[in-house]
Amino acid sequence: MILKNFTFNLEETALTLDSLYIGVPIGAFFCFLFIFFSFLNAGDAKPVRYFRQILLSCLIWTGGVVMMRMQIMPGMRFWFHVSVFGFLTVPIFMYAFLFYMLEIKKNGFLTGYCIATVVAMGINVVTEVFIPEPDIIRYADGSIGYAYHLSWGSYLFVAAEAGVIVYTTVLAHRAIGNKFEKRKKLFPLLLGTVAILTGNLFVALPGNFFPYDMLGGIFMALCLLYIMWHKYLFDISNRIVIGCIYSVALAVSLLPVFNFNHNAEWYLGSVLPEIQQKVIVLVLGFTGWSLFVFYLARKMAEGIMQRQNRKQIEILRCFQNESAFILRQEDLFKLLVDVVNEMFPVKDVFVFIKNGEKFTVVKTAGGQMPDQAEQDEITAMLERSGAGECSEISLMKYDDEIQGFIYIKSEKRTRLNYLERDYYWRIGVYAGVCLKNISTYQEVYQISIHDELTGLYNRGYFKKFLAENWKEEQKIALMYLDLDDFKLFNELYGEECGDRILKWCGHIIENTVGSKGETFRFGSNEYVVLINSDEKKKVAQIAAKIQKNFLLADEEKPDVLQPVTASVGIAFYPDTASGADELLSQAERANFYAKRDGKNCIKIYGAHTEDELEDQQVQKHYEQIAPTIYALTAAIDAKDSYTFEHSCHVSDYAVLLAKKIGLEPNDIEIAKEAGLLHDIGKIGIPESILKKQGRLNDEEYEIMKTHVTNSIEMIHFLPNMNYVIPAVLSHHERYDGKGYPRGLKGEDIPLLGRILAVCDSFDAMTTKRTYKEAMSIDYAISELERNKGTQFDPKLAEAFIELLKEGKIEV
Repeated sequence: MILKNFTFNLEETALTLDSLYIGVPIGAFFCFLFIFFSFLNAGDAKPVRYFRQILLSCLIWTGGVVMMRMQIMPGMRFWFHVSVFGFLTVPIFMYAFLFYMLEIKKNGFLTGYCIATVVAMGINVVTEVFIPEPDIIRYADGSIGYAYHLSWGSYLFVAAEAGVIVYTTVLAHRAIGNKFEKRKKLFPLLLGTVAILTGNLFVALPGNFFPYDMLGGIFMALCLLYIMWHKYLFDISNRIVIGCIYSVALAVSLLPVFNFNHNAEWYLGSVLPEIQQKVIVLVLGFTGWSLFVFYLARKMAEGIMQRQNRKQIEILRCFQNESAFILRQEDLFKLLVDVVNEMFPVKDVFVFIKNGEKFTVVKTAGGQMPDQAEQDEITAMLERSGAGECSEISLMKYDDEIQGFIYIKSEKRTRLNYLERDYYWRIGVYAGVCLKNISTYQEVYQISIHDELTGLYNRGYFKKFLAENWKEEQKIALMYLDLDDFKLFNELYGEECGDRILKWCGHIIENTVGSKGETFRFGSNEYVVLINSDEKKKVAQIAAKIQKNFLLADEEKPDVLQPVTASVGIAFYPDTASGADELLSQAERANFYAKRDGKNCIKIYGAHTEDELEDQQVQKHYEQIAPTIYALTAAIDAKDSYTFEHSCHVSDYAVLLAKKIGLEPNDIEIAKEAGLLHDIGKIGIPESILKKQGRLNDEEYEIMKTHVTNSIEMIHFLPNMNYVIPAVLSHHERYDGKGYPRGLKGEDIPLLGRILAVCDSFDAMTTKRTYKEAMSIDYAISELERNKGTQFDPKLAEAFIELLKEGKIEV
């Protein structure tokens, strides 16, 4: 191929830019330059970095071609090899970009391709076996042309590149698969690469006079512009504008060069064209060098600033993340002081919060609070400068009101720059949002822990309060108050009057207890009081005073005829209870004993005497309910004699075990009654299942399990017998949580229920059933030993075994 050109003559102002031979490569060069400028400040992400490398290779290639064809020093050979270098590196960066975007792990292939390309370039510089340098043709009119030709190495090179393109296309196709959107985004890049290689191949065809090589470059540039315009791979945002700004800056910087070129003879006098060309090249070189040094200096300065900014932004981001989960003002203020102290060069940091009409310091970085005069001076500074105008102050606002502010105390000559002030004010904005969140949370939280009617703490907060404030070494009294016959007030005077009574009683209890303890509404007409004391007399006096205040005339007391009274049960930790749950359980039982003994009484759990009076009271109560119990057990006996005998045995064993572990008479009596009633629900079980000879199938077993809930439903209808329900309901629970009906575990199972579980299982093993023979006592003991901690409470099982070995239990 022969390409004809005109001589670059300084005496002729026209450089024949209208010629395709020069115009096409210059157009391609400036297209790539514009796109490169657009991505000059686009960050340092990997895709952007690869994209810039592609553009830089295209600039070297097209720039080398332009300089070669314009015969710019140091000569054609130099610029030819520069263009070849750019031409051969374009596919390298193109494939690297493609592999990264498609997540193709072929680092070995890409490395090998790079090495092969570098070796080929080195060989070509020495031998020009792959891409020969074009021959110069000088015409009679002084113009110059180039004759391109292909060697055997050229065909080898084209074949290798074609193979690489095919291989890369296959890899890309496999990686893309059905992701047609990604195929649409990356296809223009591959098409542009093929256009470059094809154009360079066509330019060497015999008899060709058209610059197909640079036309391929322009096509590649158009593909890149197309990608940018459609935002396929990058968000162009303001990059087009940035590209225009840099392009205009370049044009302005080159104006003196063009002016010098146009008036070279006037500046230099009569000199040879070769000297004029050298001078222009030197001017261009110095201009380029100056721009390059300026660019490096700017990048270094930006790097230093960006590192500092990145650090501050990271601190700010961490502050946002941490503050989002803060629910207490104290924690927010500590975080604020730490963040401001870390981000800015300050001597001290003060956090002010609005307290009425004034602002007061609540937190400092140094730990030393400023005196009142200094606080007034800082507050006056806020008022003088106006909201948000003082650089030392960052406001914390919500609901359009200033709730507080941060004040930084700096060295006299140290001030925050613009970005630092922006970050500082942002901290105040975030802190204001956090204060709003904390305020909202506290409002909702207070509503959630208080009873809506009485304003006292509610039952849900009681357990949380215990968990948060429980200390093993402290001494606690728990008072359980239950209003007597409260249902009667609702029936006689209506629920509205009942609500007023509940509210009034809560007010009386809270005022009577005062600072000595915390009061909670625990149920519909129950209250509990926690008092940090183990003085039984003192706590009993407080309970008595509450009962007395209920009976006194009060203007706020609802107008009812009947006196308002309450039964009070009291338990103490660690005197009788070993933990919070047991303390509550004991107080409830003591309250039950108080109600049973005539109401408006006070009972202290464990404060019984083993005298005859206590025994007589227990015996009297048992005599009252014994007929009911025996009537029910007789009904069981009529249906299944075994169940009756079994219930009697369990009751006897439960009494012995309860005495063994030191329970008080009331609890022993409950154990006796629960033992007799624990299986009364079997009245509702079909006889075919109760008396079946052989093991029950799954369906029959599920029916049998319902005897527990049947028992509870029947006991509910018995007068004053609800106190046995916890024991009866839980006698089939297991210590490991695998029992029924509720799957309770460990000491969550009521103590009397755990007692019945041991006694029930022992009697079941040692008595004859319809489906099995009686087992020996030794076997039963071995089963109790084996199942300690799984089926049975280990302490109770051990105590029962001791009773057996002592001969106190007869089978």
